[in-house]
Amino acid sequence: MAPSLSLRILLTIFLCFNSHFQTLPHASQSYLEFKYMQFVYDAANLPSEEYYDYIVIGGGTAGCPLAATLSKSYSVLVSKEAVLRQHILIS
Repeated sequence: MAPSLSLRILLTIFLCFNSHFQTLPHASQSYLEFKYMQFVYDAANLPSEEYYDYIVIGGGTAGCPLAATLSKSYSVLVSKEAVLRQHILIS
């Protein structure tokens, strides 16, 4: 009777995981198809600016929303704090 019970448990676990993975988005779907990705650009392809209206240090949970809000009307640069520290120490 024990092999029958363990077989049922394994089958139940398999069916749960199998149905879960079938509902996940397919890996072949392009990440650009998501609506929020229309605002994401590769910084290497953008022209460099002489000045920025705002410079936001840190792209964390506060920095990114702030930069997104400001970028609707102003030119904004978002920089990681560590990158700035390295630049200041080197130069």
